[in-house]
Amino acid sequence: MSYFLEWLALFISRNALFLQEYGNVVLVTIMVMVFLASRWVQRQHQWKKSVRWGVWSILFIGNLIAGSITYMINWPLKPMVVSLSKVQRNFGSRMNNFSFTLLGDAQPHAMTDYRGKVIVLNFWATYCGGCIEEFPDLKRVEAAHGGDVVVIALSDEDREKLARVVPSLDAPPLTGYYSNEEWMKLESFRPVTLILDRDGIIRECKWGRTTFTELESIVSHYL
Repeated sequence: MSYFLEWLALFISRNALFLQEYGNVVLVTIMVMVFLASRWVQRQHQWKKSVRWGVWSILFIGNLIAGSITYMINWPLKPMVVSLSKVQRNFGSRMNNFSFTLLGDAQPHAMTDYRGKVIVLNFWATYCGGCIEEFPDLKRVEAAHGGDVVVIALSDEDREKLARVVPSLDAPPLTGYYSNEEWMKLESFRPVTLILDRDGIIRECKWGRTTFTELESIVSHYL
């Protein structure tokens, strides 16, 4: 069951924009059609009982998946769907107006400061175990490309809390915090990683723990 829920969450995260705009209409339509098809199958008494139940079982599983997605995008995962759909809507756009502060120098920075490099922009939190586990992989991707890739790890938590916790973590050198982006209010859904190309254009977004291999395959497209 946990694997099924994890698969659903990943599917929803990758298709957040479509689900935000059309999800309910498409999914409810599918559920109604599958329900009607199930009733029709049950009335096909000329079929072997095993065939009838086999087809019905497939339809039932399809309706279960559609119903689960409908429930999750409207209730427990709605904040994630709303936030990620906003990010996905901005694919192909520059992220010029996003500012943040690094713990290392306590100075404001912007994405334009890193123009010419591929940016791995990671949103994390101190309460997110998966975020902390992927830090070494983030640093490894940065180290593998000799200055062509920069990793920026940001949290929306208080600076004082981050200043206490980050020194004990294997965090990327450019770790900091932000507070000015309404469209990146991800609530407790972390980690989220954005990939910006050398011109600062948002190209890809991934929710959930990312491995070095996954990141490397994404980043390599923009070098």
